[in-house]
Amino acid sequence: MTVGEKALQELDRFDVAVDYGRKETTFWLRRPGEEVPVARMHKARPYDSDIDPYRVHAAVDPDAVAGFVRFRKAWTADRTLIGEVGRIVGFTDRETDPVVQHDLGELRPTVTGLAGGVRRVDAALDRASRKHRLLPIPNGIPFVDPRVVDAFTSVTIAFAGPDSAGFEVTRPAGVTAAYEVAVHDPRVSRVLVLAYVERLSRKTFDPRRTAVDLTTNPFADLADMRRQRKRGTERDRP
Repeated sequence: MTVGEKALQELDRFDVAVDYGRKETTFWLRRPGEEVPVARMHKARPYDSDIDPYRVHAAVDPDAVAGFVRFRKAWTADRTLIGEVGRIVGFTDRETDPVVQHDLGELRPTVTGLAGGVRRVDAALDRASRKHRLLPIPNGIPFVDPRVVDAFTSVTIAFAGPDSAGFEVTRPAGVTAAYEVAVHDPRVSRVLVLAYVERLSRKTFDPRRTAVDLTTNPFADLADMRRQRKRGTERDRP
């Protein structure tokens, strides 16, 4: 384990903020109440491009890579696969798949908080309207509009398994997305936690991400994608 990996694994609580750009995306890790970042996860691509992996760097050894994140998967600095994040459809238990860390097994989710409750009601109304052929519930009304839900409510997703207390991630109420992480099992890979935060960030509303969507050329990565296919690049490596 490298110096950076050890420093990252010592973080039991940390906050995550995201900087979105047209040509790069950075997740900053800070200890609660502190201004100076202790680590960052960065790629020189917009957030929705999976061509290049995120590289995780700890502040104690900023030039060395402490891990990789790509395609919902996490790798160590020496590119050993750590585990994988499941699908995230919405903020309910049924819409969040487990996180799997190979040496810990399956960590299953429990969603709490008002945001999760609102999303569960919305999902139930949607299922009922389809089952009974009722008129669809408009997603734009304030009660279920995700922009309003995220701005005024919070949600916590906790992951745990039979032999692991796991970890939890909270998305506090606010217009711009931020995340609070608490790790309850020291064996949990912080790089895998970051892989989950990265996927969660794609499901929560943030006007800065919307601005990137509106100003980024959607065809910018086509040439790189073609080159990768010719090289036979697989999804199983960073």
